[in-house]
Amino acid sequence: MGHRHMKFLAVGLNPVLQKTLIFEQLQPGCINRAESQLATVGGKSIHFAIAGNTIEPASTTVAYFRGGETGEYIQQIIDDYQIPHIAVEIPGKTRVCTTLLCRTTGQMTELIEPSPEIPPAFSDDMRTRVLEALGQFDGIGLCGTWPPGVGPEFYAEIAANKGQATLLLDSCHMVEQTLQTGQVDILKINADEITTLCGTSDVFAAATACRERYNVEHVAVTDGPGRAFLWSGNRHWVFDLPALDGLLNPIGAGDTVAAVMLVKYLAGMPIDEAFAQGLAAASASCKHFLGAKFNAAELSEMRPAITVTAS
Repeated sequence: MGHRHMKFLAVGLNPVLQKTLIFEQLQPGCINRAESQLATVGGKSIHFAIAGNTIEPASTTVAYFRGGETGEYIQQIIDDYQIPHIAVEIPGKTRVCTTLLCRTTGQMTELIEPSPEIPPAFSDDMRTRVLEALGQFDGIGLCGTWPPGVGPEFYAEIAANKGQATLLLDSCHMVEQTLQTGQVDILKINADEITTLCGTSDVFAAATACRERYNVEHVAVTDGPGRAFLWSGNRHWVFDLPALDGLLNPIGAGDTVAAVMLVKYLAGMPIDEAFAQGLAAASASCKHFLGAKFNAAELSEMRPAITVTAS
């Protein structure tokens, strides 16, 4: 029997034109001249789709709004990446995110424009198109927040109608309605987000509360370069990440974790190893200027450096 081609959908309604300015040494309050710049696509769902398609080419479709010249530019890049898409053209202009990278300190500063408001007719169009397409996907990623004019019921409706698909939620803002559907299979979230969501400063207590309160089967928690954690069934794992030499840009790393984890898990990999693979891909991506950028060789090289402890 041949390998079945899995299909995934990344829903994230806040794309950006990602401009990155690179400085030898960034000095706040002063005139700073960039030594180089990059312009590419950004936003959680697009990074998710880039990472997913790196693991399984042409597997991951992205659903997003686009508008104006920036939206056209984003579409050109998505086409260059050969990413399948469900796109709705809006009257407003897709926002720009400008990232300032200081090579001396390794610090990143992001300047994010406000998102354009989505008129009801355009939001309804996207909702209809996504709901009609759900049946063709094996996995669904709900990524990040939504722009003005779209509310939390958008993700909740997708969750309620996911059918047999495995649903991963990578968001923390106003997600209770989605979690309350009981249809979220994997909650991928960072440590600050899960403690805020559950109203406790203890990550372990927060994960337990999420699983009990919302019937989430797997909870995966990241903390940047710090330890990551996974809870599944009656087990949990701790993941120690290596220190990275040559760190260039962490943008898109969390989205890479989510996408690789979901794709690997639905390919039959145990959930703990799928999460480890996602962490390895994300670590590799941090060594590129472009978000969610890595290749199979880099993932394989990084994976042995991640220590997994089960309990």
